Amino acid sequence: MRQTDRTRNRKLYRLSLVWVLLIVLGSISASPALAQNGASPAELRRANDQLRERITELEAALSESRRRIEALESRVEEFTKKPEDLQQDVPDPIPTPADPADRPIPTEPSSCPDALYGSLVDNYNEAFPGIEIPAFAEVQQWIDRVRHERQRITWLIEVHEIIAVRGKDSSLRVNLIDPESGDAICGNFILPVSYTEAVRIGDATGIMVWECSGTFTANPIADRSRPEFDNEMTPRLIGPFAVFGWTFDVQRIKPVEQTDDPGETEPLQR
Repeated sequence: MRQTDRTRNRKLYRLSLVWVLLIVLGSISASPALAQNGASPAELRRANDQLRERITELEAALSESRRRIEALESRVEEFTKKPEDLQQDVPDPIPTPADPADRPIPTEPSSCPDALYGSLVDNYNEAFPGIEIPAFAEVQQWIDRVRHERQRITWLIEVHEIIAVRGKDSSLRVNLIDPESGDAICGNFILPVSYTEAVRIGDATGIMVWECSGTFTANPIADRSRPEFDNEMTPRLIGPFAVFGWTFDVQRIKPVEQTDDPGETEPLQR
């Protein structure tokens, strides 16, 4: 691109020179014509003076054209800089919050629902190795074995939304915080709580992070109508006929004082 523009500018410059020379030659040829037509010396001097003035004007115009061409070439140089030449002028990209789906998932099954799901999938595949669709009765037996696996655990939760309905089950939309790093882990999920707890958390203005203690239990169910995976259906499948489920029996929730920014905190909604 740079070479093409320079070539075009040189051609324009040459055409300008040719144009000036033609006008000058035309003007010069006019003087002999005047002399042949019997013009007086005064008329010849006047014609020569006009010719010199015209040449001066053309030289000035040519100089201005040359200046404009040089300015255009300079602009072309700026537009055709290599990317590495411009790299130092590019601002650093603005960091964007991590997608919940990209958050790390701990290996300990009690760490969060996503970790429990991964553990149950591994357990299912070990129970039915190489079997595309196990017998429903066998899946039911497997579910009976793992359904009551439970553990008392304390989660550090970040509350994003409160769903409080008087006289009905209430819940929180939360994500978990790694106590050591302070980073969000696992995807967001709905945590069932009592109406009283939901109202208490909603009234605690400015508190986003809470310590939640309770019993975390695997609670998959057998569903004969779901022998195949379907990403559009929820809850998700562990394997053919085995639908993922869990419960968390909340025993205590208390606020946690924060000393650092909560990271991916969203406005609290009710």
